[in-house]
Amino acid sequence: MKHNNQIPSQILIYFILLILLIFTNSNGLYSKDSLFIPKEEFKYANSYRYTLFGEQPRKETTLNPLRTGLVIGGITTLFTVQHIAQSQTIWKEGAEFKIQEDGAYSLYVDKPGHFLSGYTASYIFGEAMYVAGMKPKHATLFGGMFGWLYLNYIEVMDGFGANFGFSPTDVYFNTAGSAFYILQYYYPYLQNITPKFTMLPADWHGQYRREGYLFIVDDYSSQSFWLSFNIHNMLPDNLKDYWPSWIDLSLGYAVRNICNECNQHDYSKVDVSSYNWGNQPPALASPKYIVALDFNLTQILPDKGPGWLNWTKQTLNLFKWPSPAIEFSKDAPPRYFLLYPFAL
Repeated sequence: MKHNNQIPSQILIYFILLILLIFTNSNGLYSKDSLFIPKEEFKYANSYRYTLFGEQPRKETTLNPLRTGLVIGGITTLFTVQHIAQSQTIWKEGAEFKIQEDGAYSLYVDKPGHFLSGYTASYIFGEAMYVAGMKPKHATLFGGMFGWLYLNYIEVMDGFGANFGFSPTDVYFNTAGSAFYILQYYYPYLQNITPKFTMLPADWHGQYRREGYLFIVDDYSSQSFWLSFNIHNMLPDNLKDYWPSWIDLSLGYAVRNICNECNQHDYSKVDVSSYNWGNQPPALASPKYIVALDFNLTQILPDKGPGWLNWTKQTLNLFKWPSPAIEFSKDAPPRYFLLYPFAL
């Protein structure tokens, strides 16, 4: 049984970046405007992009010693704390390294989760590189590299866990997520596609949480993973006026009511079927395919206030917020939602 513990660790990275905000002065570190990339040239999908402190990135990498030291210290602390914590929990009962493909138990919903984790971890590390003083190209490359190393370090350590194993497909999806983050820099058109996720306890919207999960991030019944398309940008110029810039279109995948133990709930009350996907015992669950509208926070919320506030808005846009949607499933007829996943 596999886990996916990247999201709490990303929260730890946010905390480390906030510590940087407390201990460094975001104003006046560099005084010459000519050293910075103009605001009009620093965008994501035609929306203004922001660094953590709200300052423009440098045209050439010039590391600030204090910030660089804090970034290195933060990354080192992240790896050390997580290694110690997981060595005392999921890696405590060590075993010989083993390769163990997984995913069938959750109908492979963990794979888009690993793609999302690769992308998001790379984004957060990339933001840390901006704090240190790197130009966009270097921040993107180092962010993608650190994001990839971070996730696959965890994957290798899982190979020594008594109840886990090294999953090659997890590495593939981690790699794809980090690679997509880098490709968005080299091919800006790809910025019109943003990986996102939703994590809401399943019992909040009339479903069952996954039986057998160890951590909240293993509760795949409570998660949905998305690709959000910026339709306004992708339309020809003569059609852009017909699609609001603040509404995107998302395609999602989720698996509800995952049951690996099946002794806690009455599954006759929910839509589930027995699926045999892969060389594992059949999984009782219900895969869902969703088409939903999406709210583009970078277009809805104004670019006002301190720089960190604009950065927060930009980062929150990686979350998929409840919106109108249609859900398709083999286990039930199509369902319509005003604010997915909450049924009216």
